[in-house]
Amino acid sequence: METMQTDETRNAGSNKPHPCGLSNLGNTCYINAALQSLGSVVPLMDYLAKDGLGDRGEMVKELHVMVQHMRTKSELFSPCKIKDQIAESNTRFGQTSQEDSQEFLQALIEKLHQCLRISVKSDAPTLNVEQDSTELEASEAAWHRYLNQHGESIVRDQFEGQLQSSMTCRECKKVTWKFDPLMFLPVPIPSAEHSEEHPCLLQDCLKGAFELQYFGGKEWYCSKCDRQANMERKPSISKLPNILMVYLKRFQTNYQSGERSKVNTNVTFPLRDFELSDVMSESAKSVQFKYTLIAVINHIGNITGGHYTAYGKHNNEWFCFDDSEVKCISEDRISSRYAYVLFYQKNTAGDHQQTMPKCNDTEEQAISHINNTHQHSQEREVQPCTAENDEEDEWKRRSLFGLCCFGTRRRNRSAII
Repeated sequence: METMQTDETRNAGSNKPHPCGLSNLGNTCYINAALQSLGSVVPLMDYLAKDGLGDRGEMVKELHVMVQHMRTKSELFSPCKIKDQIAESNTRFGQTSQEDSQEFLQALIEKLHQCLRISVKSDAPTLNVEQDSTELEASEAAWHRYLNQHGESIVRDQFEGQLQSSMTCRECKKVTWKFDPLMFLPVPIPSAEHSEEHPCLLQDCLKGAFELQYFGGKEWYCSKCDRQANMERKPSISKLPNILMVYLKRFQTNYQSGERSKVNTNVTFPLRDFELSDVMSESAKSVQFKYTLIAVINHIGNITGGHYTAYGKHNNEWFCFDDSEVKCISEDRISSRYAYVLFYQKNTAGDHQQTMPKCNDTEEQAISHINNTHQHSQEREVQPCTAENDEEDEWKRRSLFGLCCFGTRRRNRSAII
């Protein structure tokens, strides 16, 4: 198995508690990597650490116990009960086979939102994107409709943005818009012409996910032409989340040959000042934000066997989380060809600074904050750790494949043990 080296463990004299490791329950490195990455999302951890969430269900209760343990103890913590809670609605995560860390993370976030969701009623005007309306008006109306239907929570407030598709009829030039929630940003990566010595840039890969697309007349109906017409589609981002989760599409399937493979291309990514102005919609470009990297999920190995680890930033120090092992790691080792899911946090400044519920907030204060935040939401927008070669067979990865839409779970999946 491929291995990487880490820095020395933090000095024992430090007065800060050393981040704790998580028990491997049997091929659960994918769970541990996801949980440790979320541990670097301070606003979410602050919220889950506060008391008074006991009536939000067993899932929230167990996450509260985990966060309290992580913040006060260095001893190993077992995520067994969290695993059981996720398995109630996603039975495959209750098995002992290895699964995809990104898919587990999505299942965890979705269930957490369902536990914490608050019904909201928006006074935003109802607009029909087929009628005359500006891009911004259509975006705001779609966002309010989405929240009215699915509710709000600190999870949605932190992790969710909005994807916009601008569709232009190539005959009459009429433009319509379609909007979808954006939770994970999937980024295609090249499989050739790049190496460890000549990596590709995340910004270049990102442009490939937002290329202009052309469709024939049989695939789209134009209401103005009142018939099937040729269309061009330009995807963009109309609303950025506070926590941007980018996952690199390393696991691919050739649908002609059926061959499955992992792309090991080294993608270099910025640790700070990451911005997405090139892929923002026209109406959203007026307010620009930059992001700072706070966590990374890594996958070491190939399509038949592998292991997940995580890098997380705590108190301005980077740590490598390899199940029960936790070690400091220098910043220059974060970007590697093993990176799979990247966690970026929006930099806040001035009037756009976003305050989150604190640990000592009451439930009513937290709800009030979320509702108030919502009213202004349109104004603001590893080298993996060492694993012994003789343990390689213990970590067999069931690889998951298929095209993934923005903010939706992959539907077409196959597995290899």
